[in-house]
Amino acid sequence: MAAMTVGRPLRRFLRELTFLTAWVVASGAMVVFPTGQAEAATASTINIIAAHSGKCVAVDGSSQLPGAPVIQAECAGQAGAVWTLRPSASGRDTVNIINVHSNQCLEIAGHSGTPRARQAECSGQKEADFLFTDRETFAWIESSATTPSQCLQVVDGSHTHGAPIGLTDCHGQTGTAFRQRAPKTGNDPAAPPEMPMVTAADLENDGKADLAVLRAEGVITGHRNVDGRFEGGTVWSRGWANFLGVPGQGRLYFADVSGDGRADLVVHGTDGEVSVRTNKGTYFDGGTVWSRGWANFLGVPGQGRLYFADVSGDGRADLVVHGTDGEVSVRTNKGTYFDGGTVWSRGWANFLGVPGQGRLYFADVSGDGRADLVVHGTDGEVSVRTNKGTYFDGGTVWSKGWANYLAMPGQGSISFADVSGDGRADLVVHGTDGQIGGCVNLGDRFDAAVSMGRI
Repeated sequence: MAAMTVGRPLRRFLRELTFLTAWVVASGAMVVFPTGQAEAATASTINIIAAHSGKCVAVDGSSQLPGAPVIQAECAGQAGAVWTLRPSASGRDTVNIINVHSNQCLEIAGHSGTPRARQAECSGQKEADFLFTDRETFAWIESSATTPSQCLQVVDGSHTHGAPIGLTDCHGQTGTAFRQRAPKTGNDPAAPPEMPMVTAADLENDGKADLAVLRAEGVITGHRNVDGRFEGGTVWSRGWANFLGVPGQGRLYFADVSGDGRADLVVHGTDGEVSVRTNKGTYFDGGTVWSRGWANFLGVPGQGRLYFADVSGDGRADLVVHGTDGEVSVRTNKGTYFDGGTVWSRGWANFLGVPGQGRLYFADVSGDGRADLVVHGTDGEVSVRTNKGTYFDGGTVWSKGWANYLAMPGQGSISFADVSGDGRADLVVHGTDGQIGGCVNLGDRFDAAVSMGRI
């Protein structure tokens, strides 16, 4: 097979890594495929690496038979893990992914009704046409066989040798990021998981909290709570890659500020401006500014933190301010702005949610329509301090064992929202494996977690 035509390597320096590209020139188009190494892949042959696991995309057993599965595999130098790219017959910047050993195309085909990757003779079929979408540090591999397009994924983001490769929506799920390298033996280092930001909030005014998920690509998806399970999700908004709550970025929140029973999108910029984008049923509007001056309350080390919850009990989320001095004050929602606020509690300087500290949450655990203060200590203990109208009481312990759920790197997270629909906030668990669990509010404690799906 003839080698593909190439241009000169393009070097990018990003996140202290050098990314070289290999590309096919087809009618002036360029296919960009980032590598994860500071070495150039040859123009004609590459390994395709699943970034989350560091393992190779390979034909199972290096088979040369049509129909052989394409899987995630240990990079053992096998012939079935060596690929090349060539322009597809359909054009539109799409390519075929050719296994060098078998000279066959990677294609997506139904396996018992479930799309799975396999190799097949290259006969111009659309199932073998793919578009590489450059995401700077990795690429999405989009199939031309589906409308709307879907991305290749190591199924369920598995790290296991032999895991199948299928299709999923291109929302940044674990297992959809791929890189290239020159063919060699040995896996790449597995990329640390980029945990999406998951907020339990009622998006559709049915009395049960849904999930609003913000992924690293800046896409917000809404996942409906249906019969105790969270559905696959639909896109509500895009363009929030600089609002992930890390140093130098803004932060997003989801709370019912307008008072219509549906959670709105609250945008907190690095300039300190807080604006509210109203929930319109399937999207959020362009928003209006409600408050300014919060540039030092973005929840990163050395700063205070903001929360949004209905503390006053009028059905509209108020602004809760948590300063580095440990003071918690409530600024009441006045319809188009938040008032000057009053102090409700003190002594929380070590609960700002930064490394080595505990966290605070605000949710209606008691079921009286007013948000209570939930305290999550570094020892894993969760206690509830009931809202008394102008202060929170001394609290009682409701749950233990959550020391590894403080949303630090490598940890899971917890939040509090009414997923059961009984008017009282439950404990919602987001594990490092993507599993979502609900711990039902029993009045003085939270029940054991029940699976509600996976994000």
